[in-house]
Amino acid sequence: MENNASFFQNRACPYFPCHAVEDPDSFNCLFCYCPLYMLGERCGGNFRYTKKGIKDCTLCTVPHRTDAASYIRGRFSEIAERAGLKRSVLPEVPETEAETGRALFARWNAEILPSDTEAMNRARAHWDGIAKPLHGLGKLEDIVVKIAGLTGSEQVSINKRAVAVLCADNGIVEEGVTQTDASVTVTMAERISQLKSSVCLMAKTAHADVFAADLGMLHRVEGVRDLHVADGTANMTKGPAMSEEQAIQAIRNGVRLAREIHAAGYKILVTGEMGIGNTSTSSALVSVLLGLPIDLVTGRGAGLSDEGLQRKRDALKRAIDQNKPNPEDALDVLAKLGGFDLAGMAGLFIGAALCRMPVVIDGFPSSAAALAAARIVPNCVSAMIASHCSAEPAAKAILKELGLEALVFADMKLGEGTGAVCLLPMLDLALAVYNSATSFAETGIAQYVPLGGQES
Repeated sequence: MENNASFFQNRACPYFPCHAVEDPDSFNCLFCYCPLYMLGERCGGNFRYTKKGIKDCTLCTVPHRTDAASYIRGRFSEIAERAGLKRSVLPEVPETEAETGRALFARWNAEILPSDTEAMNRARAHWDGIAKPLHGLGKLEDIVVKIAGLTGSEQVSINKRAVAVLCADNGIVEEGVTQTDASVTVTMAERISQLKSSVCLMAKTAHADVFAADLGMLHRVEGVRDLHVADGTANMTKGPAMSEEQAIQAIRNGVRLAREIHAAGYKILVTGEMGIGNTSTSSALVSVLLGLPIDLVTGRGAGLSDEGLQRKRDALKRAIDQNKPNPEDALDVLAKLGGFDLAGMAGLFIGAALCRMPVVIDGFPSSAAALAAARIVPNCVSAMIASHCSAEPAAKAILKELGLEALVFADMKLGEGTGAVCLLPMLDLALAVYNSATSFAETGIAQYVPLGGQES
């Protein structure tokens, strides 16, 4: 492999302290641009150096370039697989963002590349070449095409899938807005870590691995990934649920978790949550971001009585009046009315998009987090897939705002990611046809072509 003067010479590199070069165009380091080198391994590929980055690696389908460094870092598992390296645990992805707040969000947004339209066209052409009616599998075909555009390849695979359940406690519980107290959060987090909860049983059937993470629980649980920001949020009827700095940290922690999951070789991420009181935080968040009345967006959660529902709505109205969040500033709304689980899930959506990994929205809290993520880093919607439409009253409005359509309408409201997991077997069925079905060419049947008109 040819070497040159700029190799190992960038002082700003967080991975190799001896780098030192004044000209940013000379930034050309394998340690920074090759995910395997970043982890101290070598794939053995051949490549060439240029002033703008490393090009033409024989083992990597992703061009090494300065404007997609985060994307490159997120793809190391794919390269590792090509090189015959096996990783079965979540690696610790180094924290690289020096910026904070809105500057960081703007950079993340710029780093999320547009969908690959050529890959989408190839995927659509492949669907149309299968011996079946055009668009015969409807929205399932559309999701496969979307994943192709996201990953940049029509060879779509979701054979390794993860469910991330983010756990946190919410101070609003003090106002009697839930049927149970905060102790249930830690109990359920423990059951998830032991793979005994509802989502774990469903994920096992769907061949998915479940990871629980503590973003802000009142009590720690062994076996739950520690991304703890604080011991629960404050009671938002008396002031902000969290500081803006805490909200940013929770978002960053969610991004980090998504990167770790992608780096471990997972092809699709399902979002879930466990936090007593988070339908209340979600309702408040959605009310402000969509400009809808609290009474219209607030449901019974885990089963409130009429009296309990009214108490919940009254508390949320007081919280909004107390904090006066700016509806044009999603971070402000999230910090004042949200929860650590919602902020962390927003980070999951952003992180998945940075890694070009499809991420599945679950129920109401997950949808609220997706809405917040879309307002903070708009380009992250490109990675989002809707699974089901929650029984909560604002669920449809959120999906409409995101421009997404759910496939499952079962009035589910269990949480934990259970509704999103239901989508995985449906995608497996679609991909069985996509990857193995007989083509028109093989059958000798003339391929269907669009004949015009509008679908009824």
